[in-house]
Amino acid sequence: MFITPPLLRLFTEHPHRVHIVRSLLDIFVGIEMTGESVEFEQKFNYRRPMYAIMRFLWSLDEHRRQFVRLARVAEENMHSDRPPLFLRFVNLLMNDAVFLLDEALSNMAQIRTMQTAQENGEWAALPPREQAQNQGFLQHIGMMARFDNILGNETIHTLEYLTSEIRSIFCHSTMVDRIAAMLNYFLFHLVGPKMRNFKVKHVHYYI
Repeated sequence: MFITPPLLRLFTEHPHRVHIVRSLLDIFVGIEMTGESVEFEQKFNYRRPMYAIMRFLWSLDEHRRQFVRLARVAEENMHSDRPPLFLRFVNLLMNDAVFLLDEALSNMAQIRTMQTAQENGEWAALPPREQAQNQGFLQHIGMMARFDNILGNETIHTLEYLTSEIRSIFCHSTMVDRIAAMLNYFLFHLVGPKMRNFKVKHVHYYI
């Protein structure tokens, strides 16, 4: 993420810079309940640029300390009637990671099925109009798979760098089972007995 010197000074010298991390997480979480009649998937379009901002903020010591502080506050208030901000943020990251994996793998499986049918000559027996429709649908599914894979990777990467310094909240008794279940779910689907269902040609187009 390229930051010009004047913009960088906003993050390092602005008198209210210490509120940036909290405000960003507040927006990230708030998108979940905007009350607007937008499609469920639209929230991912809103969140996508936030990952780049978070990654940049994490690279700055002062802002990284704000993440750590919010995590500490969350851990101290795990059983509060109103879940603390960082806890809601982490829960959403895990929910999004599982959802995006499901969507990506479903799309990759469809791509594999369509590619196999195309290679076996099944498309050649169809009228030209249906062949064009199939090709268009394959491209559409491919774009969806790419979006889900990219955003899923961003979500996992965010959890990766957060846990490089923030560990205790993820090992809290109310969280550790969810974390373990999420990781087991990933392992089962990505390297389990069905992983061959997601092997597609030209995989670099979709990741």
